[in-house]
Amino acid sequence: MMRAEIPPGYSNALAPHRHEGEELMLLLEGALHVTVGGKESVLEAGDAITYDASVPHRFHNKGTGLPSSSGP
Repeated sequence: MMRAEIPPGYSNALAPHRHEGEELMLLLEGALHVTVGGKESVLEAGDAITYDASVPHRFHNKGTGLPSSSGP
């Protein structure tokens, strides 16, 4: 598990990507848009999501203020 700060406007991929494994995201601060298999969810502080990483996915901080923070 790792902790990450996601700056405003940042996306981890221009298009959804996939790889082996499972992913778990716990949002500590801010808000984060997460798209898995074409379905977008908005996580807010305290929300968590798990998904099969072989399904196309991406995340995007659409905010303009402080970074979103995810991790343990």
